Amino acid sequence: MSTRDDNLKYLVEQVEDDVPVFFEQLTDDQLNDLSAYTRAVVAQHTAGLDRLFESAAAVVKLIPDFILQSMIPRYIDPPIAARISEKMNIKEVRSLAAGLSAEYAARTALYLNHRLAAEVLSGLSDRKAAAVLQLILSARPVIVLEMMEFLPEKTLKILRSLDLSVFRTMDLHSPDHRATVDRLLSA
Repeated sequence: MSTRDDNLKYLVEQVEDDVPVFFEQLTDDQLNDLSAYTRAVVAQHTAGLDRLFESAAAVVKLIPDFILQSMIPRYIDPPIAARISEKMNIKEVRSLAAGLSAEYAARTALYLNHRLAAEVLSGLSDRKAAAVLQLILSARPVIVLEMMEFLPEKTLKILRSLDLSVFRTMDLHSPDHRATVDRLLSA
């Protein structure tokens, strides 16, 4: 993947909306500067939060899952849950996710590291994994493309059983995404 593609991919991942069309018209240097500036803004706004999320993850380990599963949707927004999850081990995250609604799990997956999201999905029941994937497809299909390289064959099979028509009409900014969609739709 080229630096240009990396920069476009990074910018696409920062918001739920489509990136402005003019991004593709920027020169490589302009796109690199925009990406660097965006990274600096994000870093400034998230400075110091890692320690907070590590502390929250340590506290979460002390509370039984059945209590957490009733409290999390009411008191912890999905972006925060995602950041806390990234400080926990996969077994703990899967255990919690199994008892949460598909809607909450999907909204949280939108903010997770793509590898972790795929690992969590692969540990859910087939039915719940399908529901979560369908919700992510509806909200941010590009996230599914990013997770695909980390999904095991079992979960890819579940994905292929879903309605993938969104990928036929989707404007793909990255050649990697185009190749991923081609592989997914041809399987």
